[in-house]
Amino acid sequence: MKYKTQNLRDAVFDYFTDKGTPLVRIGSGQRWVVELPNGEYANLKASIRGSMITSARGFDADAELIGMGDDVSRVLCAMLMLNSHKIELYDVPKIDVVNHYQKAHAIWVKAHPDTKGNDMRVCYFRPVKENLACAYVGEKWEKYHIDTIDLKRRGVATTEGLANAEIKVPAEVVANAKAEVAEAYGITVDQVTITVAL
Repeated sequence: MKYKTQNLRDAVFDYFTDKGTPLVRIGSGQRWVVELPNGEYANLKASIRGSMITSARGFDADAELIGMGDDVSRVLCAMLMLNSHKIELYDVPKIDVVNHYQKAHAIWVKAHPDTKGNDMRVCYFRPVKENLACAYVGEKWEKYHIDTIDLKRRGVATTEGLANAEIKVPAEVVANAKAEVAEAYGITVDQVTITVAL
């Protein structure tokens, strides 16, 4: 199945609208801050790979995480596992997300001291070969699981049936990569430079 991150966001907005409690997006840009039905603000993180990536303002495990500022108290996680058409939707307190990122990063640095300069933080909702501290977050956060959203049942089209869907145009690949990097770092696309050495 080939979906785009925007398909997931749209499905989450539709889900809440169907429940009679529509989400309201606050602001614009790369970051998706939404007002939840209860009035709290959440950072909507959607992933077509079953993982959440963010970066920190420094290399220490307790460095401030970009996108986890004081303006949000929750993280709304819309996770699509690989080769699936079902979104697992979680509403997690921000403090739990921050604690998980920090704990997983501290374990990673201890096991890989040569990567102390890494400011990336990852939470996997799926299995991974290394760094089990950051894997299986969905199981750890089961109490925050809201629902499963079936994209097929909702009639969300994939890109699989499109002509030339398998042809990757380099400019599009770079543009998509720049957008994902910008989203992960909480910056604008024009601040991202990608160099390819052939």
